[in-house]
Amino acid sequence: MILHALPLEPTTLTLSRYIAYTSQYISSSSKYLTGVCHFLKDLYSDFDTNQRHLMVQATTYGSKKMSGNPMFQKLPLQLSHLIAFCFLANISGSYNDLLFATILSCCFYGYCQSGELIWKNDKQLQDFCKIIKHSLFVLQKNDAQYHIPYNKSDPFYHGTDILLI
Repeated sequence: MILHALPLEPTTLTLSRYIAYTSQYISSSSKYLTGVCHFLKDLYSDFDTNQRHLMVQATTYGSKKMSGNPMFQKLPLQLSHLIAFCFLANISGSYNDLLFATILSCCFYGYCQSGELIWKNDKQLQDFCKIIKHSLFVLQKNDAQYHIPYNKSDPFYHGTDILLI
């Protein structure tokens, strides 16, 4: 006895509805669809074609977006944090503290990621092509300038000049 008026043949609409329904309860509904494909591909010859249809793929993508794992990010650096770091670096007078405050200032005002300004501990991640050269860092009375030789947003790999005024 069938309680619904939906056809039993797995059309693209039926498969999309199946993914949308099951994704409410389980996060791996696309894996279940792959398992169903294994058992039903002999009964329904168009199952593989319907499963690869753009609507079914879009529904699968949307269900993954809806049930994805939340991202855990650090809180952004705020101006009050930067002021505190610079104040403590001036009090201590330590070279390392001043360097750290300078790197944080460059990250904050130059919109750089800290990975572009520091040398990695992992030797596999160390790349001289991506590091800022000392000779390209110019510190003047009212401004600072440096050249980032490579970043992932540079489509032509010419580098980026950062000027902090």
